[in-house]
Amino acid sequence: MEYYNTNLSFNRVGSKMNVLYNPANPRDAQIAGGVNGAGCLAFMLFMIGIPFALSGVFVILKLFF
Repeated sequence: MEYYNTNLSFNRVGSKMNVLYNPANPRDAQIAGGVNGAGCLAFMLFMIGIPFALSGVFVILKLFF
């Protein structure tokens, strides 16, 4: 049984891309660079969380001042 892992990616099928691989074990490979969906998702969640965090800070400041 072979282990395969995929990440959510914006790379299109058939597009050219660089692949990094281990010469001693060519099955150990990954796509080099580019934008992957997991990184974009984490960034979007961070950006959405900023207004909630700021509103919480303002509420706490309003309670004490």
